[in-house]
Amino acid sequence: MRILIIIHSYKPELTPRAFRWTAIAQYFSAQGHKVDVVCARSPDVAAHEFIAGVEVHRVRDLLIQRPSGLATGKARNAPLLYRLVRWVYKHTWRKLYWPDSACGWFFPSMRLAFMLLKRSQYDRLITVSHPFTGHLVGLALKRRYPNLHWLVDMGDPFCLMEDPSPNNTALYRRLNQRIDHAVLRGADVVSVTTTGTRAAYAARFPDTAAKIYVVPPMLTLHTEISPGTYKQKGASLQLVYVGTLYRNLRSPVPLLELFERLVLLLSGIHMELHFLGHINDCADLFSRYDHWIGSHIFIHGVVSRERAQEHMEAADVLINLGNRSSTQLPSKVIEYVAMGKPILNLVSIEEDSSAGILASYPSALTVCMDSSAIPGVEVQKIADFVAQPPRVNAERVRDWLSPYTEQSVTQEYMSLLLSSALATNEETRSKSTEQL
Repeated sequence: MRILIIIHSYKPELTPRAFRWTAIAQYFSAQGHKVDVVCARSPDVAAHEFIAGVEVHRVRDLLIQRPSGLATGKARNAPLLYRLVRWVYKHTWRKLYWPDSACGWFFPSMRLAFMLLKRSQYDRLITVSHPFTGHLVGLALKRRYPNLHWLVDMGDPFCLMEDPSPNNTALYRRLNQRIDHAVLRGADVVSVTTTGTRAAYAARFPDTAAKIYVVPPMLTLHTEISPGTYKQKGASLQLVYVGTLYRNLRSPVPLLELFERLVLLLSGIHMELHFLGHINDCADLFSRYDHWIGSHIFIHGVVSRERAQEHMEAADVLINLGNRSSTQLPSKVIEYVAMGKPILNLVSIEEDSSAGILASYPSALTVCMDSSAIPGVEVQKIADFVAQPPRVNAERVRDWLSPYTEQSVTQEYMSLLLSSALATNEETRSKSTEQL
């Protein structure tokens, strides 16, 4: 089978979708399928190369996007000019672009995709979001080649996202809904990562419900650490959060206030709280704790995947901050479980998808933090969990992870690729799995 994948970020980019689809594309290639990828090109990265049998084609964005450092931990101490650029971006270009910040990539990637389609007869087309721009490329290709089987992998529900929104919804809300519906209608099959996303789309666009399937998050992190084995660090206790922060979606404030109370409650233990990843518009929220930066609180910004794994392996407890949405599930939750470590899951809504998926994990504590004022009894419960968390054995972790392995998830995608338009029955899915 010849497969064309349109995705904005691909290896070596450090994004969840890049990790996921790099692994899937390489798996497809290893099974004998011809795979081409069209993605965005970053500075100092080749425009064309083969990676593990996958032919990767990169094209630059035509427009200037926000500087790459704006969302990292370095933004806390950014110079005046740096902050000025950020302000201009936020108040001008950020309010005008559509469908998202990758819009300048649309025409270069579309031209390249059309060129590849003229050169090769592809059997399947896959477009991946986030960002949504890649699906617009897919829609253009599908309209030109209506018989091309198109799989839409909807990483985030475009028109349903409010915070962070993909664009200025005050201007584009109706347009967002129209184009999202057009993509869902034009696709032969659609994959989402949670049942909540599927239900939300089915309610919004009932005519597309039959073609939407749930393909769960995938474990792309490889670790040899033995679950249940903890490092001895004397009186030191490390809490580690890995992921992106957003002021209105995943704010660090409740966690910081909780950590302050834990430090007082567990005064005999030296505690550290580590943040790894983009902090976006949350830099100023750490100012209250400046006296702790470097001693109790550490802001690492964006780090390599290897470095992030080292921090997770060194952690005593891993922290997950839930979304204010039932339709999104951070892929890092699966990686947390693979570490075999205790997980403190702080959510703001009862319908948070992470609460459901971690309910069966034996060393997870989920606490609803709809406000920063957590009752003292809950803080004591968290303190007890952090100080003496339940242990997990390796066999239970392996069983828990089985639906999320590269092989399991890739088989799910292959079954969808081999399905007929708008319908996939259990017999077809079983046969496609055998063919893989």
